[in-house]
Amino acid sequence: MLVFNIHTVRLIEGHSKFLHMLWVAALVYSMLIENRGVQSMKPLCEVPVSVAEEKWYTRPIFSVSSVEKALQHYCGLLGFVQTWKYEEGASTLVTQVCRGEFELIIAGNLDRVGAGRVFISLNDKEMSSLSNQIAENHIAIEHIHWGYPAIRICDPDGNEMILPQESES
Repeated sequence: MLVFNIHTVRLIEGHSKFLHMLWVAALVYSMLIENRGVQSMKPLCEVPVSVAEEKWYTRPIFSVSSVEKALQHYCGLLGFVQTWKYEEGASTLVTQVCRGEFELIIAGNLDRVGAGRVFISLNDKEMSSLSNQIAENHIAIEHIHWGYPAIRICDPDGNEMILPQESES
C-alpha cells in the first residue's frame, strides 16, 4: 500500500518533473491495481510544517581501502574537487570531495570498504558533461535497470554511484 500526504507532494513538486512523474505513477498504481481511491489514502503521521520545511545537510560516506586511490578516481577521473582532509602523519584518513552541489566523504575504514551506494540525479547538461568525462577517461560503467535505465559507476573498492539516464530536468 502506498501512503502519501500533502507534504510529500510539496517536496516532490519542488524537485524534478521525473520525481513528480514517479509520484503520479505510484498514485495511479494505488488507484488502479489496489482498486482504491485517493480518498482512502491516509498519511502515516501528521508531519509538522516546520519539519517538512527543514533542509538537512547530508553527505554520504564511502569507506575505502586507500584514500589516495579513491582521490585518483573521484578527482582525477570524475572531475571532483577535494574540499578538505584530515591527516595523521603523512596519511590522509578522511577527506571530502565535491562536484557541483554533491559532496562525498571518503574515509579509510577497512571495516566497511565497498559498502557505499548513492543515487545521483543530474539534468541533461550535467549528464552530458559526465558522459563526456566517462568516455574521455575510459571509466568503466555498467548499464543497469533500476525501475528505469541507469548507469552504475564503481570506485576501486566497489562503492557505487547510480545515475538515471533519463532526463530529470
